[in-house]
This record gives sequence, structure tokens and C-alpha cells, in this order.
Amino acid sequence: MFKKTLVFAGVLAFIFTASGCGQKTLVENQMERQLEKNLGGDAKVQVDGENVNIQTQQGSLQVGENVSLPQDFPSDVYVIDGQLMSAMKNVAGAGFQVVVKSDKSVKDAQELYENKLKEQGWTITASMDLGTASVVSAKKDERVVTVSIGTEEGKKELTVIITIVDNSIQMPN
Repeated sequence: MFKKTLVFAGVLAFIFTASGCGQKTLVENQMERQLEKNLGGDAKVQVDGENVNIQTQQGSLQVGENVSLPQDFPSDVYVIDGQLMSAMKNVAGAGFQVVVKSDKSVKDAQELYENKLKEQGWTITASMDLGTASVVSAKKDERVVTVSIGTEEGKKELTVIITIVDNSIQMPN
């Protein structure tokens, strides 16, 4: 349920930030209240121009221009140079997902991730080159990382989605 709610909130936040105005508006205030209501009583939502931050007991989500990695994002997972578009963390660090825009090619990014993950002690479990997209998966201890790399047709900008799951941490129901 939390995943679906955060995805819904992320989509709303992304749509909203795409039309950002630069100053707190009535619409931003209404969006904050509606998201807090939809996410439950413990949710804290802050909409500020191009940025949306959501904090709940189950995790956090940042979307916008001024996104930063969660403080406890694993140091052994490389994050490609580029603009961090969103960062999500679920409860207890059992999982993270970040989205980065980069100017590298799909092939260069795939090779970079294969090398950087190996350097940090990860075992590559899969690597697929699909032309305009690729996927690199790796395992280390009880953790799994999947890096999805792709570009939209006709665009040069690359999107890299890094998903990390720690299977040793039990998620509450």
C-alpha cells in the first residue's frame, strides 16, 4: 500500500513541479494538505516551488530541482554524475530508489556501472544491452541493486534509475 501511495504522490508531485511557479501558492498549500490527507495522519508534505518533500513513518520521497540523496544511502553504490531528479527511501533503509538525468550514453553508463559496482565488491548477476536502454543487476550480501538506464527516443538526455533492496531488513506490514 505504501509503495502505491508514494508512487501516486510522486506522480502528482512530478506533474506539479513540471508547472512550478517559483513561489508558494494556494495550489501548493492545497496540494500539501491533500497529499497529507491521502498519505495518512503521520505524513508531512512540503511543496516549495519546484520541490516536493514527503516524510512518513514508512519512508521519504523528494522530487524536484534541489533533491539530495538520503543521508544513509549506501556508499558502495555509485551514483552517476548528473541532475538528481528524485530520491525515495522506505522504512529502515530496506530500500532506496533514485532517478538521475545524465549526458552520458547508454553504453557508457552501463559499462561505468558494471565497473563501479565490481570495484565496490558487488557481484554482477545480469547485464543487458537493449540499444536505447540497458539494465545492470548486482548482489552483495543480502542486498540487490538494479540500475535501469535509458533515453527517450530523439532525446540525448539519459535517465538512470537506481533501485536498492536490502532483503535482510523486515518491512512492517
